[in-house]
Amino acid sequence: MVLFVDYACPLCSREVSKLKALDTLGKLTFEDIHDTSWHRRYPHINPQQCLKVLHGIDDFGQPLLGLDVTVATWRSVGRGHWVNWLRWPLVKPITDLGYRYFARHRHRLGLWLGPAPAQCDGNVCKRPNK
Repeated sequence: MVLFVDYACPLCSREVSKLKALDTLGKLTFEDIHDTSWHRRYPHINPQQCLKVLHGIDDFGQPLLGLDVTVATWRSVGRGHWVNWLRWPLVKPITDLGYRYFARHRHRLGLWLGPAPAQCDGNVCKRPNK
């Protein structure tokens, strides 16, 4: 599964850190939406839309958006039971509305947690741009 992540968002970065720790089978790939290197590999993903809503591609190549990405991602690391309720038919319209609010205000909401954690690859770490 591929996730297109806003690493400038502290909440998003923290969730990715947790997911990476749980992804012992290497099922997840994370692409930084602010890095243009993925644009050629995924030409059908609109970078501007990634700034508005979480995008993902499931294991079958199907695009996912918003909370569908979140739920599929947590399921892939064996923790779907935490988030499956977000897609229950009676709850889904409410959680989707809440997600749209969160997505729009994620940077401001994330500031309550402090700055985004540094992204590390081996021994090299960088702090995402704001």
